[in-house]
Amino acid sequence: MPGFFRTIAILTALLAGANAACAPAPASSGSAREVMLSYLAALEALDQERMNRLLADEVITRSPDGRERPMDRERLRKMRDFERSFGTSWTHRILEVSGEWVKVELLEKNDFYDLLGVGDRTSVREYRIRGGRIDRMEVLRERHEEDSDFAAVYERFKRWLSATPAGSDPRLMRDGRVLFDGESAPLLRPWLELWAAEGFGRRPAL
Repeated sequence: MPGFFRTIAILTALLAGANAACAPAPASSGSAREVMLSYLAALEALDQERMNRLLADEVITRSPDGRERPMDRERLRKMRDFERSFGTSWTHRILEVSGEWVKVELLEKNDFYDLLGVGDRTSVREYRIRGGRIDRMEVLRERHEEDSDFAAVYERFKRWLSATPAGSDPRLMRDGRVLFDGESAPLLRPWLELWAAEGFGRRPAL
């Protein structure tokens, strides 16, 4: 009987070792750069589910004006659907890795920005990575190729859109806000094309 129990113990140890070998590596096994590269690859694929797996349970975002808020994953999932419909492409350049912080330059191109009249968006962001997960993202600065005052152009577009039949379409606008999701994207495109054709996106003449 002692030999039987010894055999059971050996088999149990072997099985435990096999399970450990097959188990996924802990998130903390990757360096900050590796985690960031995985996240950026998912962004470039417009795959929010993959991105979410690299985010901490709570992620704080900071905008260039200093406002901080928790990251809204559902809003971002809808945004990826919108971006897909507008042919969005993301490219990146890692500027600096300093401990748990990674600074990245992102270039975003899509039909939405082109039709709006502001051109490609370049942003510089810093991400903090702890335990193999991103727990903070700060947008340091962002600008557009054709018109760096995106906020002013977008505000003009919202006012104009609100005065069209689109303003009363709950699939496009609610409470004066434009919706960004997979359903709104094809409905918004004709209005953006009209906006672009009429030249509304250009800077007002001085």
